[in-house]
Amino acid sequence: LPSPHRKLVGNIVCMRGNLLQNNVNEHGVSISYMIVGRWSLSSGSDISNAFAYENRSISFKEQTQYPQSGNYAGWFNLTQHSGKIVRVSNCKMKLCFCQNSAGAWNIDGTGVNEFGTYNITGTLSENMRDIEMYRHFPKSKKTENTTLKLISNCPANPELFPSGWIVKTFRLKNNTRHLDKFWFSPQLKQSFRTLSEAQQ
Repeated sequence: LPSPHRKLVGNIVCMRGNLLQNNVNEHGVSISYMIVGRWSLSSGSDISNAFAYENRSISFKEQTQYPQSGNYAGWFNLTQHSGKIVRVSNCKMKLCFCQNSAGAWNIDGTGVNEFGTYNITGTLSENMRDIEMYRHFPKSKKTENTTLKLISNCPANPELFPSGWIVKTFRLKNNTRHLDKFWFSPQLKQSFRTLSEAQQ
């Protein structure tokens, strides 16, 4: 059996909560599974928002497997700079539960939401209830390109973005006329390729 996934610390999206069986059928078998809890932008942050994801089984064989791997859909709340809380739909997340050498369960997965594609790692406790997952957004390949040279790094237009947003302008080293701009969100710790993507 594989070793347990290690706990991560620092600036990474962290989701902590419980895995629950929901909606039992006439045979006493659960037909849906919920992951509910709170998430934060850092594993040590005191600021958090609610989230909930659900997996609905299709076949009887799937209903008897627990914990339930497969597709999960749901939502998470996001606190904006103004303090307003908005609900973000997250309908494409696939999780796989695999028992580890400590008697608990490793979690691996992938997903997509309006902020981009991400990977999931985490653990489910031995009692198959307490869950901790981390959402990994890949770094922008464009900004990692060594042929790009950073020529400006300045605050974004305050009329369009909250305080803290940054606009980074890059130039190809072998092309002095071509410029690339990226809008960086300090809250999401993610860069956006276009102005319209950043404002969504």
